[in-house]
Amino acid sequence: MSFNVEDDNNDTYDEEGGFQADKDIPFSKQVLVMSAMRKCLEAGSREMRSGYFNEKSDKNGNIIRTYIEDTRKAFIESVETLEMIACADLKDVQAEIDQAKADLMNEYDNLCNAELKDWTTANIKVKQARWNQGIVYREHYLSTSLPYYQEYMSEEVKTARKIFKIIMKTISTSNDYLGEGEISG
Repeated sequence: MSFNVEDDNNDTYDEEGGFQADKDIPFSKQVLVMSAMRKCLEAGSREMRSGYFNEKSDKNGNIIRTYIEDTRKAFIESVETLEMIACADLKDVQAEIDQAKADLMNEYDNLCNAELKDWTTANIKVKQARWNQGIVYREHYLSTSLPYYQEYMSEEVKTARKIFKIIMKTISTSNDYLGEGEISG
């Protein structure tokens, strides 16, 4: 899939070719923000699933491992990139974004405590089975093999969506972005 973003100064961003602009035309932040917003929308509209390796063999019998990306992490990273690009325009809503992140960290702490309780109350056979699978407890870390990590990732996606909504609302009402460019697909 390809898309072009163009503003009134003929600055363009082509997904395959990157930014292209005339030498005399200044950099356009609006085009960059619109491009990042488009990436967020594309990443957020996909099925949210964890990454995994797909294995298949070639005609010679060699195993070829292909990593299928974690779409949740791709969406979260695209929102963080948008926030980074638009940070100067988010001063009025930064407290709201920080609160969403603080709520996520509180949820992370709660899940870490729940995993600790699970480890401390589990009988020795359950612990032994986990150790045999390479699952160990580390303080203030979530094991990716236990359900607490999946629950955290779900919360992190919800928080990224919340932050994206805040940014969209802020940018859509900002005079700096109204009528500055268009996204064509």
